[in-house]
Amino acid sequence: MQVAGDVSLNGTLDVSTIDGFEPVGGQTFEIITADSVSGTFSNVVAPDGLDIGVVYTNSTVSLQVNSALLGDVNFDGAVNFLDITPFIAALSSGNYLFEADTNQDNSVNFLDITPFIALLSQ
Repeated sequence: MQVAGDVSLNGTLDVSTIDGFEPVGGQTFEIITADSVSGTFSNVVAPDGLDIGVVYTNSTVSLQVNSALLGDVNFDGAVNFLDITPFIAALSSGNYLFEADTNQDNSVNFLDITPFIALLSQ
């Protein structure tokens, strides 16, 4: 949805897919663009088996399909050395990525490094 003006969010966002579409971890879908976005959805309802995060910026709202595993930044179903480079990219990009937010504080930054290393060691 493209809005010419400001958007104030609240309430429930009910997400559904159509025609058998099955998004995979790592996909992002921009659902709202506006001059200004304020507020957040108080509840997000997603189809069974689909873990969706909502990413808010000053002018957009996007849905991010999350992997089932924290630390699985390359979305291959495992947390291992192959996730190191994408993890570093997530740290330096400034964009929120659920799988890189290994301390679950809704921010990807240096505080996620130690929990990421612990996940690699498991």
